[in-house]
Amino acid sequence: MSYKEQAVANKLLVAMPDNVGGFFEKSVILMLEHNKSGAMGLTLTHPANMTMQELLSNLDIDTTHAKVDLDKKIMLGGPVQPDRGFILHTGDSLWENTARLPNNLSVTVSLDLLRAAAAEGLNEDFEIFLGYAGWGAGQLEQELRDNHWLFAESDPELIFSLPPEARWQAAFTQLGINTQRLSRTMGHA
Repeated sequence: MSYKEQAVANKLLVAMPDNVGGFFEKSVILMLEHNKSGAMGLTLTHPANMTMQELLSNLDIDTTHAKVDLDKKIMLGGPVQPDRGFILHTGDSLWENTARLPNNLSVTVSLDLLRAAAAEGLNEDFEIFLGYAGWGAGQLEQELRDNHWLFAESDPELIFSLPPEARWQAAFTQLGINTQRLSRTMGHA
């Protein structure tokens, strides 16, 4: 199958239950890009060991009058470039370096959004990610052929209303699949 037939950009990539061990176990990834050169996305299921307070402090953004939850956990977007930040958010706000996605989602890679969140708060849901999940040319297609992943429609409710540890099971529930009965092996008649 060509990448166009399997394109999963703007979808949720959901790890199969038997994809055990390693970073992607019980992962849900919001796919940002998928083309013949490769793919990238943000893992929605792995909180980092860092809070918003720590991140803003590291970036020298004043939190004296912060109107944002300073205890909010930062997320691990993936194992690639863990020093690179992404802000996934809802709403129509356009910040510097913002890309609009379907389903009222956007990704911003500039600090102006963080400065605004710290100074005046935001009227948008948002998550901050460090790093991203990435695949080289043909790598994701092979993983899809090998049944390592399912994909579902992106869902802001799943992303922003559920804690990270509940998102994987919720993605399967959204698909109408009971993970206890799921098998990647195919039968033959």
